[in-house]
Amino acid sequence: MSTQAEDVAAGGGRADATSDSPSAAAPLEAFDDQHTAMASEKSQFLAFEVQGRELALPLDLIGEIIRPPAITPVPLSPACLIGVFSLRGSVLPVVCLRRATGDEGDVDEDGQRILVLRRQPRLGLRVDRVQRVFSAVAPEAAEQSSDAGDVALMTRGALQDQSRILQLLDVDAVLKRQLGDWQQSANSAEGAVAERAESPDGSHRQHQAERIVVSLRVAGQAFGLDALPVREILDCPEQISPVPRAPEAMLGLAALRGATVPLFSLRRLLDFPETERGRRVVILPVGDAGLCIGLVVDDVEEVLRIPENDIGPVPQLNDAGTEEFAGVYRLPEGRGGHAGVGAGLLTLLDVEAFLRTHRLAAMAERMVDRHGAKMGRDARRSGRQETGNMRQFVIFELEGQSFGAPIGIVREILRLPDKLTGVPSAGSQVEGVINLRGRVLPVVDMRRRFGLPVGQRDESQRVLVLDLSGQRVGFIVDAVSEVLKVDEEQISDAREMAASRADWVAGVIRRSDDAGMVLVLDQSRLLEAETLEELETVS
Repeated sequence: MSTQAEDVAAGGGRADATSDSPSAAAPLEAFDDQHTAMASEKSQFLAFEVQGRELALPLDLIGEIIRPPAITPVPLSPACLIGVFSLRGSVLPVVCLRRATGDEGDVDEDGQRILVLRRQPRLGLRVDRVQRVFSAVAPEAAEQSSDAGDVALMTRGALQDQSRILQLLDVDAVLKRQLGDWQQSANSAEGAVAERAESPDGSHRQHQAERIVVSLRVAGQAFGLDALPVREILDCPEQISPVPRAPEAMLGLAALRGATVPLFSLRRLLDFPETERGRRVVILPVGDAGLCIGLVVDDVEEVLRIPENDIGPVPQLNDAGTEEFAGVYRLPEGRGGHAGVGAGLLTLLDVEAFLRTHRLAAMAERMVDRHGAKMGRDARRSGRQETGNMRQFVIFELEGQSFGAPIGIVREILRLPDKLTGVPSAGSQVEGVINLRGRVLPVVDMRRRFGLPVGQRDESQRVLVLDLSGQRVGFIVDAVSEVLKVDEEQISDAREMAASRADWVAGVIRRSDDAGMVLVLDQSRLLEAETLEELETVS
């Protein structure tokens, strides 16, 4: 691997090697016109290797040369597209030129590099090895290679570098053969992005009479929090730093997502005995300084949509006030689960009143400042200020990859029943149906939808109930991990994903932690129109 090649592509060679000039961004079709008139002059090229074959590209077509980073696979994309990665705030698809030849054999991974092309939308090419930068006379005519044995890597003529002959790669022809008219797809995606912008939560229909609630389990009873203020839901950290002389309800301080977060036990705040440490933490913003607190709960059960008319008042059982509770909702039969007091009832907490009654914001400020001034400053710097452009997603897992569904289309999250009722006439994607409060709900395995291997059922799997153009469909996913609130600036739109040919992707969330990227579903393209009609017939 020649470091000279990387240095030149990073800006050490031609003066315009990394500028964003319109000529540099032009596609290769303009190559002939630009260089034929200069046939007697030499231009700079980058030499690289793919499958033992020496190829070249004009240096002014390449913006950067980088080592392969962590790459996020994209289901249902062409075989040559190995995934996407984040580069300084942009999401770049990566095409493997070795796969484009149909060869997936072993290669020296240490030598592999990604050539980031200077074009819109941006895209990377993974090559086996970068060799050198050289000067040569550009070919006078663009002739497609007649090498029928390697039609996947079409070339535009030969270049001579001293005694060596290299082929000039026709990158546009290769990409069109492998990805189709992906640039036109990018333009089509732009219109879809603008359409979705009119509905920030991803939903085309607003349900004013419903409340989105996160159902929690605390001491065997079900409680609900309004989902809108929830920043994230995470696993409870193993390491919590206790705070001397802290209030009984405060468990201590923990480092979460690069910030110091005070953790409070919801069991203790509700006067339940602390018999065991909770498994999950619900992150809520408090105050205007970017500080967050975490409520530790036994578990997070599901996300529900509750009709406002079905929420009853909290009964007055003693002299204690009820202002911290927003109401009571009777869960459908078979949910809310434990026998005994409160079984089948969901008690809704009024988040603002609850924080105010227990003075959690002031307590968190005081404890962070008193028991770690530097940690307190870090917490404020790391805390994300709420803006008017925040969006919420339910994050689920498939094959170790994270996906996000806009919370506006999520109707419920259910445990996977032991058995689904089969539908003989249904298509291959339909696993069966379940009876959901007297309504037949068709269920699709998301793994089958994305062409992933289907494994054994387990307790971590969930049924994600989505509203797709008025049709409710349940999708089996490996797990539901959290509810995530992000700023729109962290979401790359579908135009940057055009090369993936995965039209079900509405965008990519670039996470600020080490959790990788999240592929966001486009609910309008998740299922074909014919499949939706079939599901409507089933239900």
